[in-house]
Amino acid sequence: MLERYDKDYLKKVLLRVAGTVLGLLMIAYIGYQIWHKVTSNVKCIPATAYTYTVKSTGEGYVFRNETVIESPGAGAVVSSVQAGTKVSAYSEVANLYSSGGADVERELSDIDEQIALLTASSDTSNLTNRDVSKLDSETYALITEMRRCAEQGKYAEAVSHRLNLITKVNRRNAASGTGGDLAAQITQLERRRAELTSALGTLLSVVKTPCSGWYYPDTDGYEKAFSSGAVSSMTYDDFKSLVSSPAADTSHDAGKTVTSSVWYFACELTKSSLDAKIPGEEYTVFFPHNGGAKIVMTLEKICPGGDTGVAVFRTDKIPEGFDFARMQSYELLENEYTGFKIPKSAVRIIDGQMGVYVLTGEVVHFRKIEIMTEYENNYIVVMDHTEAKEAETEVNEDNDGVAQSPEWSPEDAANGQTDGSAAPESAEAVKEEYRWLEVNENVIVSGKGLSDGRVITNMN
Repeated sequence: MLERYDKDYLKKVLLRVAGTVLGLLMIAYIGYQIWHKVTSNVKCIPATAYTYTVKSTGEGYVFRNETVIESPGAGAVVSSVQAGTKVSAYSEVANLYSSGGADVERELSDIDEQIALLTASSDTSNLTNRDVSKLDSETYALITEMRRCAEQGKYAEAVSHRLNLITKVNRRNAASGTGGDLAAQITQLERRRAELTSALGTLLSVVKTPCSGWYYPDTDGYEKAFSSGAVSSMTYDDFKSLVSSPAADTSHDAGKTVTSSVWYFACELTKSSLDAKIPGEEYTVFFPHNGGAKIVMTLEKICPGGDTGVAVFRTDKIPEGFDFARMQSYELLENEYTGFKIPKSAVRIIDGQMGVYVLTGEVVHFRKIEIMTEYENNYIVVMDHTEAKEAETEVNEDNDGVAQSPEWSPEDAANGQTDGSAAPESAEAVKEEYRWLEVNENVIVSGKGLSDGRVITNMN
Protein backbone atom coordinates (compact mmCIF):
# COMPACT_ATOMS: atom_id res chain seq x y z
CA MET A 1 0.00 0.00 0.00
CA LEU A 2 2.90 2.32 0.75
CA GLU A 3 4.30 1.56 -2.69
CA ARG A 4 0.98 2.55 -4.28
CA TYR A 5 0.97 5.81 -2.27
CA ASP A 6 4.48 6.63 -3.48
CA LYS A 7 3.44 6.06 -7.11
CA ASP A 8 0.39 8.30 -6.79
CA TYR A 9 2.43 11.02 -5.12
CA LEU A 10 5.10 10.80 -7.79
CA LYS A 11 2.43 11.00 -10.49
CA LYS A 12 0.95 14.13 -8.92
CA VAL A 13 4.40 15.72 -8.66
CA LEU A 14 5.12 14.96 -12.31
CA LEU A 15 1.76 16.38 -13.38
CA ARG A 16 2.36 19.51 -11.32
CA VAL A 17 5.82 19.95 -12.85
CA ALA A 18 4.46 19.36 -16.34
CA GLY A 19 1.71 21.90 -15.72
CA THR A 20 4.22 24.42 -14.47
CA VAL A 21 6.49 23.90 -17.47
CA LEU A 22 3.52 24.17 -19.83
CA GLY A 23 2.42 27.37 -18.10
CA LEU A 24 5.88 28.86 -18.41
CA LEU A 25 5.96 27.94 -22.09
CA MET A 26 2.57 29.57 -22.61
CA ILE A 27 3.75 32.71 -20.82
CA ALA A 28 6.91 32.75 -22.94
CA TYR A 29 4.88 32.32 -26.13
CA ILE A 30 2.44 35.07 -25.20
CA GLY A 31 5.36 37.29 -24.22
CA TYR A 32 7.05 36.61 -27.52
CA GLN A 33 3.90 37.51 -29.44
CA ILE A 34 3.55 40.76 -27.51
CA TRP A 35 7.24 41.53 -28.00
CA HIS A 36 6.98 40.73 -31.71
CA LYS A 37 4.06 43.11 -32.13
CA VAL A 38 5.84 46.06 -30.56
CA THR A 39 9.36 45.27 -31.79
CA SER A 40 10.03 46.34 -35.36
CA ASN A 41 11.60 44.76 -38.33
CA VAL A 42 12.54 48.33 -39.14
CA LYS A 43 13.41 49.50 -42.63
CA CYS A 44 15.59 52.58 -43.08
CA ILE A 45 16.71 54.93 -45.82
CA PRO A 46 19.71 57.28 -45.56
CA ALA A 47 19.07 61.02 -45.32
CA THR A 48 20.88 62.23 -48.44
CA ALA A 49 20.62 65.31 -50.63
CA TYR A 50 17.85 65.24 -53.24
CA THR A 51 16.88 67.96 -55.73
CA TYR A 52 13.25 68.40 -56.75
CA THR A 53 12.44 70.79 -59.58
CA VAL A 54 9.16 72.52 -60.43
CA LYS A 55 8.69 73.30 -64.13
CA SER A 56 6.20 75.06 -66.36
CA THR A 57 5.66 73.35 -69.71
CA GLY A 58 4.10 74.36 -73.01
CA GLU A 59 4.84 75.65 -76.50
CA GLY A 60 6.82 78.78 -77.34
CA TYR A 61 8.18 80.60 -80.39
CA VAL A 62 11.64 81.53 -81.66
CA PHE A 63 12.44 85.11 -82.75
CA ARG A 64 15.65 85.74 -84.73
CA ASN A 65 17.21 88.21 -87.17
CA GLU A 66 16.75 86.27 -90.41
CA THR A 67 17.32 87.50 -93.96
CA VAL A 68 15.52 85.47 -96.62
CA ILE A 69 17.57 84.71 -99.75
CA GLU A 70 15.48 84.96 -102.90
CA SER A 71 16.00 82.38 -105.63
CA PRO A 72 17.36 83.89 -108.89
CA GLY A 73 14.83 81.94 -110.94
CA ALA A 74 12.71 78.83 -111.38
CA GLY A 75 14.33 75.46 -110.85
CA ALA A 76 15.75 73.20 -108.15
CA VAL A 77 17.76 74.89 -105.40
CA VAL A 78 20.40 72.63 -103.85
CA SER A 79 22.44 73.95 -100.93
CA SER A 80 26.20 73.73 -101.23
CA VAL A 81 26.94 74.23 -97.50
CA GLN A 82 25.55 72.47 -94.46
CA ALA A 83 22.77 74.01 -92.41
CA GLY A 84 24.08 76.32 -89.69
CA THR A 85 27.40 76.99 -91.44
CA LYS A 86 28.92 80.42 -90.75
CA VAL A 87 29.23 82.25 -94.08
CA SER A 88 30.57 85.62 -95.17
CA ALA A 89 28.67 88.17 -97.22
CA TYR A 90 28.24 87.34 -100.96
CA SER A 91 29.59 83.81 -100.52
CA GLU A 92 28.11 80.85 -102.38
CA VAL A 93 25.51 78.93 -100.37
CA ALA A 94 23.48 77.05 -103.02
CA ASN A 95 23.10 76.25 -106.72
CA LEU A 96 20.09 76.60 -108.99
CA TYR A 97 19.53 73.75 -111.49
CA SER A 98 17.23 73.57 -114.48
CA SER A 99 15.38 70.45 -113.42
CA GLY A 100 14.81 68.26 -110.45
CA GLY A 101 12.11 66.82 -108.31
CA ALA A 102 11.03 66.59 -104.70
CA ASP A 103 12.38 63.03 -104.46
CA VAL A 104 15.85 64.04 -105.65
CA GLU A 105 15.99 67.06 -103.38
CA ARG A 106 14.82 64.97 -100.43
CA GLU A 107 17.50 62.32 -101.06
CA LEU A 108 20.16 65.01 -101.38
CA SER A 109 19.04 66.46 -98.04
CA ASP A 110 19.21 63.00 -96.43
CA ILE A 111 22.69 62.43 -97.86
CA ASP A 112 23.90 65.76 -96.49
CA GLU A 113 22.54 64.80 -93.06
CA GLN A 114 24.25 61.40 -93.16
CA ILE A 115 27.57 62.94 -94.22
CA ALA A 116 27.32 65.42 -91.33
CA LEU A 117 26.57 62.60 -88.89
CA LEU A 118 29.40 60.37 -90.10
CA THR A 119 31.82 63.29 -90.06
CA ALA A 120 30.88 64.07 -86.45
CA SER A 121 31.18 60.37 -85.56
CA SER A 122 34.53 59.76 -87.23
CA ASP A 123 36.63 61.72 -84.72
CA THR A 124 37.51 58.91 -82.31
CA SER A 125 41.23 59.55 -81.96
CA ASN A 126 40.98 60.56 -78.31
CA LEU A 127 38.45 57.93 -77.20
CA THR A 128 39.53 55.29 -74.67
CA ASN A 129 37.91 52.07 -73.48
CA ARG A 130 36.39 54.04 -70.61
CA ASP A 131 34.80 56.42 -73.16
CA VAL A 132 33.30 53.43 -74.99
CA SER A 133 31.66 52.26 -71.76
CA LYS A 134 30.39 55.78 -71.16
CA LEU A 135 28.92 55.91 -74.67
CA ASP A 136 27.20 52.57 -74.00
CA SER A 137 25.60 54.01 -70.86
CA GLU A 138 24.59 57.23 -72.62
CA THR A 139 23.10 55.29 -75.54
CA TYR A 140 21.06 53.10 -73.18
CA ALA A 141 19.85 56.17 -71.28
CA LEU A 142 18.86 57.86 -74.54
CA ILE A 143 16.92 54.81 -75.73
CA THR A 144 15.14 54.68 -72.36
CA GLU A 145 14.24 58.37 -72.66
CA MET A 146 12.90 57.89 -76.20
CA ARG A 147 10.77 54.99 -75.01
CA ARG A 148 9.43 57.08 -72.12
CA CYS A 149 8.49 59.90 -74.50
CA ALA A 150 6.75 57.47 -76.85
CA GLU A 151 4.78 55.87 -73.98
CA GLN A 152 3.59 59.35 -72.94
CA GLY A 153 2.55 60.21 -76.49
CA LYS A 154 5.37 62.75 -76.96
CA TYR A 155 6.35 61.39 -80.36
CA ALA A 156 7.97 64.57 -81.68
CA GLU A 157 10.17 64.72 -78.59
CA ALA A 158 11.12 61.06 -79.02
CA VAL A 159 12.09 61.61 -82.68
CA SER A 160 14.15 64.68 -81.71
CA HIS A 161 16.67 62.37 -80.02
CA ARG A 162 17.25 60.40 -83.25
CA LEU A 163 20.31 62.25 -84.52
CA ASN A 164 21.94 62.24 -81.10
CA LEU A 165 21.34 58.50 -80.80
CA ILE A 166 22.79 57.76 -84.25
CA THR A 167 25.87 59.86 -83.49
CA LYS A 168 26.52 58.06 -80.20
CA VAL A 169 26.08 54.63 -81.78
CA ASN A 170 28.39 55.53 -84.66
CA ARG A 171 31.06 56.92 -82.33
CA ARG A 172 30.85 53.89 -80.08
CA ASN A 173 31.14 51.46 -82.99
CA ALA A 174 33.97 53.41 -84.59
CA ALA A 175 35.91 53.57 -81.32
CA SER A 176 35.49 49.84 -80.70
CA GLY A 177 36.40 48.94 -84.28
CA THR A 178 32.98 47.51 -85.14
CA GLY A 179 31.59 50.45 -87.11
CA GLY A 180 33.40 49.82 -90.38
CA ASP A 181 35.35 52.37 -92.36
CA LEU A 182 33.53 55.67 -91.83
CA ALA A 183 35.76 57.47 -94.32
CA ALA A 184 34.78 54.97 -97.01
CA GLN A 185 31.10 55.43 -96.15
CA ILE A 186 31.46 59.22 -96.46
CA THR A 187 33.20 58.82 -99.84
CA GLN A 188 30.38 56.58 -101.06
CA LEU A 189 27.75 59.10 -99.98
CA GLU A 190 29.61 61.95 -101.70
CA ARG A 191 29.76 59.87 -104.88
CA ARG A 192 26.00 59.30 -104.72
CA ARG A 193 25.46 63.00 -104.13
CA ALA A 194 27.44 63.85 -107.25
CA GLU A 195 25.32 61.41 -109.27
CA LEU A 196 22.09 63.00 -108.04
CA THR A 197 23.42 66.49 -108.70
CA SER A 198 24.30 65.60 -112.29
CA ALA A 199 20.71 64.41 -112.78
CA LEU A 200 19.41 67.87 -111.90
CA GLY A 201 20.20 69.19 -115.33
CA THR A 202 21.98 72.37 -116.21
CA LEU A 203 23.47 74.63 -113.56
CA LEU A 204 21.55 77.87 -114.07
CA SER A 205 22.93 80.07 -111.34
CA VAL A 206 24.94 80.23 -108.16
CA VAL A 207 23.02 81.46 -105.11
CA LYS A 208 24.91 83.86 -102.86
CA THR A 209 23.98 85.30 -99.51
CA PRO A 210 23.67 89.11 -99.35
CA CYS A 211 25.01 89.24 -95.78
CA SER A 212 27.22 87.37 -93.37
CA GLY A 213 25.83 85.04 -90.74
CA TRP A 214 24.66 81.44 -90.44
CA TYR A 215 23.07 79.87 -93.50
CA TYR A 216 20.00 77.60 -93.39
CA PRO A 217 18.52 76.08 -96.58
CA ASP A 218 14.93 75.97 -95.31
CA THR A 219 12.44 78.76 -94.64
CA ASP A 220 9.06 78.61 -92.92
CA GLY A 221 7.43 81.86 -94.05
CA TYR A 222 7.64 83.51 -90.61
CA GLU A 223 11.09 85.06 -90.91
CA LYS A 224 9.80 88.64 -91.12
CA ALA A 225 6.95 88.25 -88.62
CA PHE A 226 9.07 86.60 -85.91
CA SER A 227 12.08 88.90 -86.19
CA SER A 228 14.15 90.08 -83.25
CA GLY A 229 13.16 93.62 -84.09
CA ALA A 230 9.52 92.87 -83.26
CA VAL A 231 10.33 92.01 -79.64
CA SER A 232 10.97 95.48 -78.22
CA SER A 233 7.50 96.87 -78.99
CA MET A 234 5.56 93.61 -78.84
CA THR A 235 2.45 93.48 -76.62
CA TYR A 236 0.40 90.50 -75.50
CA ASP A 237 -2.14 91.16 -78.27
CA ASP A 238 0.66 91.45 -80.85
CA PHE A 239 1.99 88.06 -79.77
CA LYS A 240 -1.45 86.43 -80.07
CA SER A 241 -1.83 87.92 -83.55
CA LEU A 242 1.58 86.65 -84.63
CA VAL A 243 1.00 83.04 -83.58
CA SER A 244 -2.32 82.95 -85.45
CA SER A 245 -1.07 84.67 -88.63
CA PRO A 246 -0.58 82.73 -91.89
CA ALA A 247 2.89 81.97 -93.23
CA ALA A 248 4.31 83.90 -96.19
CA ASP A 249 4.91 82.21 -99.55
CA THR A 250 8.23 80.31 -99.57
CA SER A 251 8.18 78.99 -103.15
CA HIS A 252 10.77 81.53 -104.30
CA ASP A 253 13.08 81.19 -101.29
CA ALA A 254 16.61 79.81 -101.59
CA GLY A 255 17.23 79.69 -97.87
CA LYS A 256 18.00 82.29 -95.22
CA THR A 257 20.90 83.79 -93.33
CA VAL A 258 20.67 84.42 -89.60
CA THR A 259 22.61 87.64 -89.02
CA SER A 260 22.96 87.60 -85.21
CA SER A 261 23.73 84.99 -82.57
CA VAL A 262 21.19 86.67 -80.27
CA TRP A 263 17.75 85.07 -80.37
CA TYR A 264 14.57 85.24 -78.32
CA PHE A 265 12.09 82.71 -77.05
CA ALA A 266 8.55 83.83 -76.16
CA CYS A 267 6.03 81.70 -74.29
CA GLU A 268 2.71 82.22 -72.59
CA LEU A 269 2.66 81.77 -68.78
CA THR A 270 0.15 82.17 -65.98
CA LYS A 271 -0.04 85.45 -64.11
CA SER A 272 1.20 83.80 -60.89
CA SER A 273 4.28 82.52 -62.72
CA LEU A 274 4.97 85.93 -64.28
CA ASP A 275 4.50 87.75 -60.96
CA ALA A 276 7.39 85.72 -59.54
CA LYS A 277 9.78 86.74 -62.33
CA ILE A 278 12.01 89.79 -62.72
CA PRO A 279 13.16 91.16 -66.10
CA GLY A 280 16.94 91.07 -66.32
CA GLU A 281 17.22 87.92 -64.19
CA GLU A 282 18.40 84.59 -65.61
CA TYR A 283 16.15 81.53 -65.90
CA THR A 284 16.78 77.97 -67.06
CA VAL A 285 14.83 76.72 -70.07
CA PHE A 286 14.85 73.12 -71.35
CA PHE A 287 13.97 72.26 -74.95
CA PRO A 288 12.67 68.67 -75.18
CA HIS A 289 12.44 68.80 -79.01
CA ASN A 290 16.20 69.39 -79.02
CA GLY A 291 17.12 66.42 -76.89
CA GLY A 292 16.40 68.27 -73.66
CA ALA A 293 18.95 71.03 -74.36
CA LYS A 294 19.37 73.21 -71.26
CA ILE A 295 19.92 76.94 -71.88
CA VAL A 296 20.23 79.70 -69.28
CA MET A 297 18.34 82.69 -70.71
CA THR A 298 17.76 86.26 -69.55
CA LEU A 299 14.18 87.45 -69.12
CA GLU A 300 14.00 90.35 -71.61
CA LYS A 301 10.46 91.53 -70.94
CA ILE A 302 7.00 90.55 -69.74
CA CYS A 303 3.87 91.25 -71.80
CA PRO A 304 0.92 91.13 -69.36
CA GLY A 305 -2.44 89.95 -70.63
CA GLY A 306 -4.80 89.37 -67.69
CA ASP A 307 -4.85 85.84 -66.31
CA THR A 308 -1.91 84.99 -68.57
CA GLY A 309 0.93 86.87 -70.20
CA VAL A 310 3.99 86.39 -72.35
CA ALA A 311 7.56 86.02 -71.09
CA VAL A 312 10.28 86.84 -73.61
CA PHE A 313 13.72 85.32 -72.94
CA ARG A 314 16.99 86.26 -74.66
CA THR A 315 20.30 84.47 -75.19
CA ASP A 316 23.27 84.35 -77.56
CA LYS A 317 24.01 80.69 -76.84
CA ILE A 318 23.53 78.21 -79.67
CA PRO A 319 24.02 74.56 -78.60
CA GLU A 320 25.62 72.36 -81.22
CA GLY A 321 23.03 70.81 -83.51
CA PHE A 322 20.19 72.92 -82.11
CA ASP A 323 17.09 72.78 -84.32
CA PHE A 324 15.56 76.26 -84.57
CA ALA A 325 12.06 75.12 -85.45
CA ARG A 326 9.79 78.16 -85.10
CA MET A 327 7.55 76.53 -82.50
CA GLN A 328 9.33 74.70 -79.68
CA SER A 329 8.12 72.72 -76.70
CA TYR A 330 9.76 73.95 -73.51
CA GLU A 331 10.19 73.27 -69.81
CA LEU A 332 10.82 76.39 -67.73
CA LEU A 333 12.47 75.85 -64.35
CA GLU A 334 10.21 77.65 -61.88
CA ASN A 335 11.78 76.51 -58.63
CA GLU A 336 14.33 74.07 -57.29
CA TYR A 337 14.42 72.51 -53.83
CA THR A 338 17.43 70.64 -52.46
CA GLY A 339 16.97 68.77 -49.19
CA PHE A 340 16.13 65.38 -47.73
CA LYS A 341 13.38 63.43 -49.49
CA ILE A 342 11.24 61.89 -46.74
CA PRO A 343 8.21 59.63 -47.35
CA LYS A 344 5.10 61.13 -45.77
CA SER A 345 4.40 57.81 -44.05
CA ALA A 346 7.64 58.18 -42.05
CA VAL A 347 6.70 61.56 -40.53
CA ARG A 348 5.45 61.75 -36.92
CA ILE A 349 4.42 64.54 -34.56
CA ILE A 350 5.92 64.21 -31.09
CA ASP A 351 5.34 66.87 -28.42
CA GLY A 352 3.86 69.07 -31.11
CA GLN A 353 7.05 68.83 -33.19
CA MET A 354 7.02 67.33 -36.71
CA GLY A 355 9.87 64.91 -37.34
CA VAL A 356 11.01 61.37 -38.06
CA TYR A 357 12.54 58.49 -36.17
CA VAL A 358 16.12 57.55 -36.97
CA LEU A 359 18.16 54.52 -36.00
CA THR A 360 21.63 55.08 -34.54
CA GLY A 361 23.20 51.69 -33.95
CA GLU A 362 20.31 49.93 -32.19
CA VAL A 363 18.80 53.02 -30.57
CA VAL A 364 15.81 54.93 -31.93
CA HIS A 365 15.93 58.73 -31.81
CA PHE A 366 13.44 61.38 -32.83
CA ARG A 367 14.68 64.12 -35.16
CA LYS A 368 12.97 67.40 -36.03
CA ILE A 369 12.32 68.30 -39.66
CA GLU A 370 11.32 71.49 -41.48
CA ILE A 371 9.30 70.99 -44.67
CA MET A 372 10.11 73.07 -47.75
CA THR A 373 7.63 71.51 -50.19
CA GLU A 374 5.91 68.25 -51.02
CA TYR A 375 5.37 66.17 -54.13
CA GLU A 376 3.58 62.87 -54.67
CA ASN A 377 3.97 60.96 -51.37
CA ASN A 378 7.12 62.71 -50.19
CA TYR A 379 8.26 65.82 -48.36
CA ILE A 380 11.42 67.75 -49.24
CA VAL A 381 12.82 68.97 -45.91
CA VAL A 382 15.57 71.40 -45.01
CA MET A 383 18.95 69.68 -44.70
CA ASP A 384 21.15 72.52 -43.41
CA HIS A 385 20.47 73.94 -39.95
CA THR A 386 24.00 75.23 -39.37
CA GLU A 387 22.82 78.70 -38.38
CA ALA A 388 20.40 77.27 -35.83
CA LYS A 389 23.18 75.16 -34.29
CA GLU A 390 25.47 78.17 -33.99
CA ALA A 391 22.72 80.08 -32.23
CA GLU A 392 22.24 77.24 -29.74
CA THR A 393 25.91 77.15 -28.70
CA GLU A 394 27.62 80.42 -27.87
CA VAL A 395 31.00 80.77 -26.19
CA ASN A 396 30.93 82.44 -22.78
CA GLU A 397 34.37 83.96 -22.23
CA ASP A 398 33.81 84.31 -18.46
CA ASN A 399 33.62 80.53 -18.05
CA ASP A 400 36.91 79.32 -19.49
CA GLY A 401 35.62 79.32 -23.08
CA VAL A 402 33.12 76.50 -22.45
CA ALA A 403 30.28 76.50 -24.97
CA GLN A 404 26.98 77.14 -23.19
CA SER A 405 23.40 77.42 -24.39
CA PRO A 406 22.06 80.99 -24.78
CA GLU A 407 19.90 80.45 -21.67
CA TRP A 408 22.86 79.52 -19.44
CA SER A 409 24.00 81.99 -16.79
CA PRO A 410 26.46 81.99 -13.83
CA GLU A 411 23.45 81.57 -11.48
CA ASP A 412 22.83 78.17 -13.08
CA ALA A 413 26.31 77.07 -11.97
CA ALA A 414 25.51 78.16 -8.42
CA ASN A 415 22.48 75.92 -8.51
CA GLY A 416 24.55 72.93 -9.56
CA GLN A 417 23.75 73.09 -13.28
CA THR A 418 27.33 73.14 -14.55
CA ASP A 419 26.62 71.44 -17.87
CA GLY A 420 24.90 74.50 -19.28
CA SER A 421 21.51 72.82 -19.63
CA ALA A 422 18.35 73.46 -17.68
CA ALA A 423 15.99 70.71 -16.57
CA PRO A 424 12.86 70.54 -18.72
CA GLU A 425 9.92 72.20 -17.02
CA SER A 426 7.30 72.03 -19.75
CA ALA A 427 6.42 70.44 -23.08
CA GLU A 428 8.15 73.36 -24.80
CA ALA A 429 11.39 72.54 -22.99
CA VAL A 430 11.07 68.89 -24.01
CA LYS A 431 10.70 69.89 -27.66
CA GLU A 432 13.94 71.86 -27.56
CA GLU A 433 15.86 68.68 -26.72
CA TYR A 434 15.20 67.11 -30.14
CA ARG A 435 17.91 67.60 -32.73
CA TRP A 436 17.47 68.36 -36.42
CA LEU A 437 17.75 65.54 -38.93
CA GLU A 438 21.30 65.38 -40.31
CA VAL A 439 23.00 64.02 -43.42
CA ASN A 440 23.39 60.22 -43.64
CA GLU A 441 21.24 59.47 -40.61
CA ASN A 442 19.11 56.34 -41.09
CA VAL A 443 15.48 57.42 -41.32
CA ILE A 444 13.04 54.72 -40.24
CA VAL A 445 10.35 54.37 -42.90
CA SER A 446 8.74 51.17 -41.61
CA GLY A 447 8.46 49.80 -38.09
CA LYS A 448 6.20 49.30 -35.04
CA GLY A 449 6.29 50.42 -31.45
CA LEU A 450 8.83 53.17 -32.07
CA SER A 451 9.74 55.74 -29.43
CA ASP A 452 12.67 58.00 -28.68
CA GLY A 453 15.40 56.09 -26.86
CA ARG A 454 14.08 52.63 -27.62
CA VAL A 455 16.53 49.83 -28.36
CA ILE A 456 15.81 47.80 -31.49
CA THR A 457 17.57 44.47 -31.90
CA ASN A 458 15.41 42.83 -34.58
CA MET A 459 16.45 44.71 -37.74
CA ASN A 460 16.47 44.04 -41.48
